[in-house]
Amino acid sequence: MTRPTKRQPKKNAPAKKAAKKRVTRECRISEPSLTPKQQMFCEEYLVDLNATQAAIRAGYSEATAKEIGFENLTKPHIQTEVQRLMVERSKRVELTADRVLQELKVMAFYDPGDLGKASINCPADIAKLPEEVRRAIIGWSWDRNGNFTLKLAGKTQQLELLGRHLKMFAQGIEHSGPDGAPLNSAVGLSPEQLEAVERVRQIRETQSAKREGDGA
Repeated sequence: MTRPTKRQPKKNAPAKKAAKKRVTRECRISEPSLTPKQQMFCEEYLVDLNATQAAIRAGYSEATAKEIGFENLTKPHIQTEVQRLMVERSKRVELTADRVLQELKVMAFYDPGDLGKASINCPADIAKLPEEVRRAIIGWSWDRNGNFTLKLAGKTQQLELLGRHLKMFAQGIEHSGPDGAPLNSAVGLSPEQLEAVERVRQIRETQSAKREGDGA
């Protein structure tokens, strides 16, 4: 006769040690705050995107404005503020650089010959013109004889502005350092259009050289 075996009481498993939670602390480096002069520089830079002139208007010395302007644009907290101001302005006026450049392109390269394709005798007739020509109209009036006349955008001025954007002139919009290379942005210009911009650049250089010669 076999005796019933006594069941051994189960030993409680050793309690697992609670895993220690590693507390990681993020080290955040806060950006330095802008000085009043740096804030003024950011706001003035948006006026014409010329770092040198922005530095002068912000109160920096003219003797070092070019270097200071370039140096400011390399500082992350100043870059952040400039970007913020640009975005804020673009939202406010619903304006983009691409839209501005496209308008300049239209006003620089419209064909005056398209004006002869329709009889324009009053403001309502303007709608008959091609869109490219309509966008180049900056005003209208009647002359002494009662004839309706249109005022179109001057091509030379628009070509100069496009040339500055392309860094084709000695003085223009600064997007790089003192020794920076020209921007490779042609905003969709054809070879013929780029040639027209180049002609304006050459004319400006000739006029500048003539003025220097007269002053010598």
